[in-house]
Amino acid sequence: MIIKKIFKRHKLIILVFVVVFIYFSYNYFRQEIKLQELSQEKYLKKVELQEKDAEVNKLRQDLKEVKSNENISRLAREKLKMVYPGEVLYIIEDEE
Repeated sequence: MIIKKIFKRHKLIILVFVVVFIYFSYNYFRQEIKLQELSQEKYLKKVELQEKDAEVNKLRQDLKEVKSNENISRLAREKLKMVYPGEVLYIIEDEE
């Protein structure tokens, strides 16, 4: 009986409290979902960054190899038929 009197007197306050509770609960769960989405996106971006870093390192290594004197000398000899001073180039043709 006392509870009924309290409920009748404070009906508006209880209603406001319930509405505020529902509002904050809704926002909390919405933010939790957003946080999970952002965490997943962060993980995917981290993996993508690691892949790109590996690709950059491979390209840097390839560039070092291409710029090396040995590689330049080999390409000049094979593609351009260049020789060092004092060397003689012999071209042997296949009889196929």
